[in-house]
Amino acid sequence: MKIQTKNFKYAYDTYYKECSRNLAANTSVLEIGGGAHPSIQNRKNIIYTIVDPDHSELNKAPDDVIKLEGLVQDLDSAKKYDLIISKMVLEHVSDPDEFHDKVLQLLTPNGKAIHFFAGRHSLPALVNRLLPEFVGDNILKLLKNRDLSDSPKYEAYYKRTKGHTKSQREYFYNLGYEIESYFSFVGHKYLGSIPILGYLEQVYSRLLTNMKFKNLATVALVVLKKNR
Repeated sequence: MKIQTKNFKYAYDTYYKECSRNLAANTSVLEIGGGAHPSIQNRKNIIYTIVDPDHSELNKAPDDVIKLEGLVQDLDSAKKYDLIISKMVLEHVSDPDEFHDKVLQLLTPNGKAIHFFAGRHSLPALVNRLLPEFVGDNILKLLKNRDLSDSPKYEAYYKRTKGHTKSQREYFYNLGYEIESYFSFVGHKYLGSIPILGYLEQVYSRLLTNMKFKNLATVALVVLKKNR
């Protein structure tokens, strides 16, 4: 098992590389919540399915993918996938036990699940939980960090969304998974457009990385393998 605490600036690149690394010809892929922005851009010679409960977002998905409207928990378990991925979805799941159990059912033997998600103990998550939603939306607009018209904001629960702590690793083991890799990405880039605050944010991110504060992961990435 590979576990590592890394700077937030490497988070998204690491996620996309892990997805690509686990692809082969004719791989059957299910992306949960991919909607308008599938994680894997080069879909040649793979079978790509997206399940998303947001009808408007699913309609924006490219025509070369199979589109399923609804929740992954409601899919027929008879259909199996070699690779199941999700990006910034787990923090929005109200019942993670049901979610992960369903993903396990949908995987082929030795199939893998890759989840990239927001951490519950990070500063952005704390702000998101404490502030009214309209305040959080206005902050995002002010910082120009996210286009809400292109990437909608959904209710977040942050259940079972932590870095590679012992309890979090045991949680996945007990569900029936083997952990191949677990990355905790600390720090953030929300203030990058503000010169002085952006610099202080970089210092803060480096400090968390050097101190390996995995508990404060802004986002985490876990690669799971079905072991039964």
